[in-house]
Amino acid sequence: MGIDLSNSSDVEKRYPALKVILGPDADKTFLITTPIVTLGRGKDRDIQFSDRAMSRKHCEIVTVEDKLIIRDTKSHNGIKVNGRLTLEQELKNGDQVDIGSSRLIVSIPS
Repeated sequence: MGIDLSNSSDVEKRYPALKVILGPDADKTFLITTPIVTLGRGKDRDIQFSDRAMSRKHCEIVTVEDKLIIRDTKSHNGIKVNGRLTLEQELKNGDQVDIGSSRLIVSIPS
């Protein structure tokens, strides 16, 4: 599940995080704390955004052998990682992910 952290904490240092830097949810930080985390506008998503350009079931992030993999779940506008459109890609520390009109920065603890 994604945990919304508006303030920094020691918990952030233990889990991968997504910090929203552009879009309606800017300045929110979400932790990736379970093996599968769903993202989108839908109320049934683990991480719910208010971005109207985002699909209800936009994408998911799956943890496989300590790697984060982002997967498009048939969204309307797709996913870009570091400016490149993708259906599925491993995420690295510092990657920029564009979904809808939002931009997220990936933070992976070392």
